[in-house]
Amino acid sequence: MSEHFDVIVIGGGPAGIMSALAAAAEGSRVLILEAKDRIGGKIMVSGNGRCNFSNTAISAGAPDFLSQYHNAEFAASILLRCDSSWLRDLFEHWGMAVVDQDGWLFPATRYAGSVLEVLLRELKRSSVVIKTQCVAADLSCCQDSKIILACGFNECSSSILGNIIDVDAQLPYTEFRPILHPLNTEKSLLEGLDGLRAVCRLNLLRDGKLLFSEIGELMFRNYGISGIVTFNASRYSEKGDIVSLDLTTTWNGLNLTDICERYASQPCNTLFDGLLRRPLGLAILRKAKVAGERSITSLTDSEIKRLESICTDFQLEVQGSDLGNLQPQAQRGGLSFEALDPESLQLKMAPNVYAAGEIIDVDGPCGGYNLHWAWASGWAAGLAAAKSKS
Repeated sequence: MSEHFDVIVIGGGPAGIMSALAAAAEGSRVLILEAKDRIGGKIMVSGNGRCNFSNTAISAGAPDFLSQYHNAEFAASILLRCDSSWLRDLFEHWGMAVVDQDGWLFPATRYAGSVLEVLLRELKRSSVVIKTQCVAADLSCCQDSKIILACGFNECSSSILGNIIDVDAQLPYTEFRPILHPLNTEKSLLEGLDGLRAVCRLNLLRDGKLLFSEIGELMFRNYGISGIVTFNASRYSEKGDIVSLDLTTTWNGLNLTDICERYASQPCNTLFDGLLRRPLGLAILRKAKVAGERSITSLTDSEIKRLESICTDFQLEVQGSDLGNLQPQAQRGGLSFEALDPESLQLKMAPNVYAAGEIIDVDGPCGGYNLHWAWASGWAAGLAAAKSKS
């Protein structure tokens, strides 16, 4: 590499771009190396193309948000310094209008391309050099440059780390596993439900112990369940766990006993009309072994109690993490916090190397938490790398 760069960023995703901009803001000559044919690909697909880039809950004034993050004790310092107010101000400074939708922050255009366009414009203004379709496996020729790994823990980053860290050294990291994805569950109750949505409380249990509980919209699929509340549950799930759905959260005090009395002459397949979509009501009847053709008046007290119980505890067993063609929104794993300085994200075993984004074992739920970590960690690593240049 004939041209000298103070800081070389490996990876052109949100963390890499923010690292480059932070370093450039400190006067560094910066190069981004991206393996794909363009940078910002992950930005374009985030939030179903709308780019929910942060969440107002990520606030230095209300640090309870840290409980939402895996390895929060490590990420706390950076997230409290670079919270959602800081990020919103930064994007607005760069000329992007921002809207707040129930705490979820989006570009005003609701188009992820607007975020990327603003970033590309700022990269150009900052004279950051971008090289795409470039796999940086060996940077031994760039020993005078600071290196920021923002490419995830993959073959490229593993190769780079292998070249700069003693092969006998044990770099602390955690194996990756997918998170924020649909759940593959038992199929016996899912007949006729594919694509059906329901607002409910999802409880995740393991050996009777509650691991997760959240109200949100869920979508039934032929392989299991999807939707944001499901994605958030997937951060804690394992094969054999039980998903328990309380389908009564929107009933506002209505109960089956009163409905049974009022519509006693009607068939059971109408019992849940107005409460649940008809196919879901039929699934509940099947689980309770109640024929839809029976009249409601024929239901015994024990059958009504059984139906009520299923409505508040509609159980599906998680059958594993085989997602087929489905892609997770994030992964858990990467460099453990023992490997990094929590303030600068400098590798303790390689002082010229910094990390940012997905390569670090930090993750959060849906709602802008993971993109925010990418921005914040990228900015922290970029500033630290620039300020430490010799």
